Formats: sequence, C-alpha cells, structure tokens
Amino acid sequence: MKFEAVVFPLAGLMFLAAAVVAFLGIAPPFVWTSTRYAPGYSEKRFHEIKIGATEAEVRAKVGEPLFKPYISMGGVLLFKYTAHGHNAIFFKSRMLGFSNGVVVEKWSFIND
Repeated sequence: MKFEAVVFPLAGLMFLAAAVVAFLGIAPPFVWTSTRYAPGYSEKRFHEIKIGATEAEVRAKVGEPLFKPYISMGGVLLFKYTAHGHNAIFFKSRMLGFSNGVVVEKWSFIND
C-alpha cells in the first residue's frame, strides 16, 4: 500500500514535466543532440555578429565555415557553421548569408 502511494505521485510529476516541455516547446539540456561545429566556432561569438558585418570581421570572430561557402538560389553566399551529426533528435543550424561582402542574413535555429 505504501509503495503505490509513492509511485503514483512520482509518475504524475513525470507526466506533468513532460507535458510542460511539450507545451512550451523546450527541451531540457539532456536531450540527445549531435551538432557538428566548425573548428574554432563559438556560440557566443556567432550571436555577436550583426547584419552588416564584413566577411573579414566574421572570419576573425568565428573562423572558417564548416563547409566551403556556396551560393544559394537567391544569389546569397552562405557560410554554414554547423551540421547534423549522426543519430540525433535535434541539431543546431547556424548560417550566415553574405551579399556584396557583408552579412545580410543570419540563421540560428534548432532542427527537429
């Protein structure tokens, strides 16, 4: 009888915590991810980059992109600093778009 009294509230709390995570769209830090980063990449320095920064400023701050830059269908030069690893639930995408040598677009989101 005592065991049932302990298990039910614990299961209820676990369900409530899962419901809050699902409702808010947040994932606790222990969720399995496998984001690959460019050598020398820093999340903090990436977020410091502003629209209008030059290519040289970006390279000095966050280094070379993970892949060779390529031009998108819209004619924007893309620098991709992260990529999907293997067997992940979520991974981070961090990209910068350049036109005429300056940042014109910045992407920072989680793929799920």
